[in-house]
Amino acid sequence: MTEIGLLQIFFYLLILLALVKPLGWYIASVYEGKAWGLHHLGAPLEKFIYRISGIKPKQEMNWKRYLSAMLVFNLFGLLAVYLIQRLQAYLPLNPQHLSTPESAILSAVIFNALIIIFLIPLALRGVKYHHVEAARLLRSNVLIYGLGGLIVPFIGIKLIDLLLSGLGLA
Repeated sequence: MTEIGLLQIFFYLLILLALVKPLGWYIASVYEGKAWGLHHLGAPLEKFIYRISGIKPKQEMNWKRYLSAMLVFNLFGLLAVYLIQRLQAYLPLNPQHLSTPESAILSAVIFNALIIIFLIPLALRGVKYHHVEAARLLRSNVLIYGLGGLIVPFIGIKLIDLLLSGLGLA
């Protein structure tokens, strides 16, 4: 690994560490239903999104609405990954200059339908890495921009919250 690569990792971890506490406070305040910091700036946007989505914040959701919300949310994530792949020709960090419809569809489907499903078992078991061209393409184009890596933790947090609420522990 080059020195620049190590510096990038260092700065990424430094930024991540700096954001831990403020984001933790924010997430805690959201789950407690309290206004926090810049809430007055985001509230109009939140109300607008609720209005166009048909969300009633005071009304509890049943399991069918939660399931449909998760599926729609993941569908938008799939669409976002596809669009990012289609825009690769105009985005930075595209050394292979990939932007064909086939590579966009393949990357989006593989990432959302196959890779995310197998991430946890592979992480627990461990995998011996073999360098292949397809893995490099996937890593450089989807994992850098792939929204699944950013979205999945939020979905996991919400599912844990639902589980705890369902068990009466929240």
